[in-house]
Amino acid sequence: MKLYCSIIFVFLSAILTGRAQNFIIGKVTSAQDKTLLEGIKVQWNGTAKGVLTTKNGVFRLQESPQTHELVISAIGYVTDTFHVHDYRIGDTLAISLQPKISEEVVVEAESDATTISTATILPTEKMTEKEFKRAACCSLAESFETNATVDVSYSDAVTGAKQIEMLGLQGSYVQVLTECLPTIRGLASSYGLEYIPGTWLESISLSKGVASVVNGYEAMTGQMEIELKKPHESERLHLNAYFNPIGRWEGNLVHSYSFTEDFGTTLLAHGTIMNNTIDNNGDGFLDIPQRSQINIFNRWRYANEYTMVQLGIKALTEERIAGENNFRTSQSIARWNPYGITVNTERYEAFFKSGHVLDDNEKYHLAFFGTYQTHSQRSLFGLRHYNGKEYTVTARAVFTAKFDDNFSIVSGTSYLADNIEEIFDVSNLSRTESVPGIFAEATIKPEKKWTVLTGIRYDRHNIAGDLIIPRMMVKYDIDEQSTIRFSAGKGLRFANIFAENVAFLASSRTITIPVSLQPEESWNIGIGTVVYFSVFDKMFTLDADIFRTEFINQVISDLDISPNVVYFTNTSGSFSNSAQIRLQGEIYSALTLAVAYRFNDVQFTTNGTLQQRALYSPHKSFFSISYAPSDWQFDATWTYRSGGRIPFVAAKHSLGSDESHDYATSFDGFSIVNMQAQYTFMGVELYAGVENLLDTMQHHPIIDPQNPYGENFDASLVWGPIMGRMFYSGIRWVIE
Repeated sequence: MKLYCSIIFVFLSAILTGRAQNFIIGKVTSAQDKTLLEGIKVQWNGTAKGVLTTKNGVFRLQESPQTHELVISAIGYVTDTFHVHDYRIGDTLAISLQPKISEEVVVEAESDATTISTATILPTEKMTEKEFKRAACCSLAESFETNATVDVSYSDAVTGAKQIEMLGLQGSYVQVLTECLPTIRGLASSYGLEYIPGTWLESISLSKGVASVVNGYEAMTGQMEIELKKPHESERLHLNAYFNPIGRWEGNLVHSYSFTEDFGTTLLAHGTIMNNTIDNNGDGFLDIPQRSQINIFNRWRYANEYTMVQLGIKALTEERIAGENNFRTSQSIARWNPYGITVNTERYEAFFKSGHVLDDNEKYHLAFFGTYQTHSQRSLFGLRHYNGKEYTVTARAVFTAKFDDNFSIVSGTSYLADNIEEIFDVSNLSRTESVPGIFAEATIKPEKKWTVLTGIRYDRHNIAGDLIIPRMMVKYDIDEQSTIRFSAGKGLRFANIFAENVAFLASSRTITIPVSLQPEESWNIGIGTVVYFSVFDKMFTLDADIFRTEFINQVISDLDISPNVVYFTNTSGSFSNSAQIRLQGEIYSALTLAVAYRFNDVQFTTNGTLQQRALYSPHKSFFSISYAPSDWQFDATWTYRSGGRIPFVAAKHSLGSDESHDYATSFDGFSIVNMQAQYTFMGVELYAGVENLLDTMQHHPIIDPQNPYGENFDASLVWGPIMGRMFYSGIRWVIE
């Protein structure tokens, strides 16, 4: 770990100490309202050397030996010439542009696919619709194929459940919000990533470490903020169709209609069907479940100068069928029939939120948020039944007071009511949570380069008692293009062991809970930096961070005690150390790349020993390139994951003389390559691609598949891809 930290420190030191030499740095604003201007052309007079300003209005341009005059120009503004012969290294030029006087000025700018902000106090990485189109992106689960920060993998070899991971820990420790409202949590943890279609997405904002106390206490390793398409902002009509040769069909609809300038609605619809029998590895089990889903969401929005009101309803129904190839849902449940898995889900959601400006100077705001969710799941895993129901109500009132540019306060109250019924065979883990809470958070700028956000919340939990959650974030702006951030804070959540560990239901392991499970608590601390710099007049972004998550209590699944039992128990002292460095930018006209390296040292106490997390790759290397000439776009992503540990008891599963079924205590590293091409004409986008080009697969992912009702059957020990190479194609039609 020290070696990787040293490498990052030396690399950053070289950048930060040498980057200002022989460069002019400036900021461009509008003379009319002091708005920071993005996409302004800054060029040396009489030369071809120039750059565009970033999102913060900043430019960085190498000095010219021929001239001291900068020409600043943009559509809608008066072209100006600026003399810089007295410029001193380390200064920032302040340039104001006068808007042209005309009846109408239209300024268009194309956002980057992924941006890493230096303006926000949280280390925020924003993925836009442009990023989602670089891959098939059929659902939220598939939105991270071209992302270095988040890992996505199958939880087991049969159910098709996908999980995300951040900072070396599973996605249940990441707080997932949809437009500030809680969404994928509780019983939705197992399949919830596929409940949000990719076509519905407007953007995703990822922040590592602890998050604002305003949104609750459950963010332990990060926060994911999802923005869906909205009235007045999205296209009038967006149709999308997807197909792959294994028989998966998907259709999506986005339709927005504005009744007036203030009032509008958006309808989002999605359908999926997959009925083919796919068994490429020949083990007698479906590699991917048969599935059908219908998902509809309707939202309404009213907004004027002082008030905005939004409300919406959503309904989803899904059926999954997995197991042996000859399993039929009409058969009786018995040991002499083929082993089968069925998962039937119904989910309904409703939300309301409003924002109100309370004064003419827009210093005081009041917002209300409310949600209602009901989730019902009926499941069969061979002879085992798992049924779950959840009813959730959340409410929040938030008051914001901005006294000046250097001091603001956010405070409010919240309430959570969560009724969860989980029944697995004869085990019943039902519970009811009732949690009223209050919170306060202050943002302070003690001086120009420093920003401090500190908050605390108090919740009265009917099971856990009094909860006090403190959090703090600090940002220091080295200059206009370099930022260092620090964060620290506490997080807490209740584990839903069946919904979050559906993989163990697809096995013959006995599930044992020897002690009463306590709430999970952890501290997270992190430091990171973002640096914008240019090479040959091309702008690049370098970001690096180090985080540590240490558990006061963690509920773990211990697979190292017995090959036939999974123990869920409390443990303390578990930790995750995560370090990542990434470079991205445009290396040539229309040619962009991103390279990253991540190291996670994750250790849990299993079988009485603190050891590396099982079935996990500590090292990850990432390379992504995109080339978009004219109407074409070509994308390729390569990801390498290192080998890791397999629970040692898996080695005891030696079945007869067939050594192909003998599991080792570790697995080797592997690479995944995805590629896609897209062509656009007259509002129509045609795309085709391939996932897992190298046909990388985990061979024999199921232990003893010939005897699914025997004591050795286990489909939970998955560390790599289950599906091999897969081609796909699709079409999008957009009417603005």
